[in-house]
Amino acid sequence: MSEAAYHRARLASEKLRDSDLRAADHLTRALTDKADTDFAAGKITAGERDALHAATGDSRAALHRECGQWHLDRMAALQQHFGQPVNRHGDPETEAALCFAAEIDPTGEHRASAVATPTGQVVEINHNGIPHRRRVDGRGRVIAENPVADDGWSSRQTFTPADPDEFVAAKRAGIAEGGDR
Repeated sequence: MSEAAYHRARLASEKLRDSDLRAADHLTRALTDKADTDFAAGKITAGERDALHAATGDSRAALHRECGQWHLDRMAALQQHFGQPVNRHGDPETEAALCFAAEIDPTGEHRASAVATPTGQVVEINHNGIPHRRRVDGRGRVIAENPVADDGWSSRQTFTPADPDEFVAAKRAGIAEGGDR
């Protein structure tokens, strides 16, 4: 992966976002100016002008949100393209984001190489000289496994019954530990 290529791509996305924001500001400014001109000419009332200003402000906020989301989508696609973990709130699979990543690196020179490990394969990982057997996904990332997820029982022996009768029954069964309640 080329850090310089990723940096250039990130700057290109930021430049595109800033251009989109300027265009949104220009559009909303033109609409409010038109409303003010129409009010001064007596074509609309003060209430209508205020309603146009409010709608224009709402539209500007929505455009800014959308421009920001497009940037996050592009950044997520770039992170995926360059083999980095996707830690943005964007969707790297949107068509516009994928097209942007392909446009930035048309030859695929900096594209992350595909990992040949099949999904769910158990591999041995040496960490500080200690071998661990872990299940990995198709990209070679460790899959977090929790076989006791959401079964209602804690794996740390912290069972707490709701009432005293359940506590006594659990204590007799050897599930609950500790003194009397």
